[in-house]
Amino acid sequence: IAAEVVHAATVLAYATRLLAPQALSDVQIHYAEAEATDGPAAAVLDGVWNSVDLKTMWRHPVTQRSTITLDLGQSRTVVGVRIWNFNEASGAQRGWKEVDIILSDSPAELDPIANGDVPKAPGAAETPDYSTLVPVPFARGRYVRLQAKELWTTDSHTGLSEIQVLGF
Repeated sequence: IAAEVVHAATVLAYATRLLAPQALSDVQIHYAEAEATDGPAAAVLDGVWNSVDLKTMWRHPVTQRSTITLDLGQSRTVVGVRIWNFNEASGAQRGWKEVDIILSDSPAELDPIANGDVPKAPGAAETPDYSTLVPVPFARGRYVRLQAKELWTTDSHTGLSEIQVLGF
């Protein structure tokens, strides 16, 4: 019962903003529906968001489903997901427009627990932080799936520059 009390107190501290959400460490790619050889899914966890180098972004053809599942390593409490959209020079319109976030203790499909809009990236390097934070209602799970509901354009390829899962 002590663990439940500690968890409830921690949730309260984050909810009242006494603690600021932090990026979870040791997050791994569990599965990506598709990826380009020179734009692998693992690029969303490389810490590089402020670049136009396609090798630092997850990229795949728009004809394939835009879904990526992250493994947190163990069940964790998630309070948000920070997303940096696809940041290709002269191709920033190729990113995601709307995202569903699904959280589970198994990698199976479930109903989304949160969704949000993802603004276009600037299409340039060395810019101010252009990420968006999608709040998650203090849900627990090991697997976080991001699934594009809508893309800004469907002309060629799409993807994301970086993802951070926030929580404890």
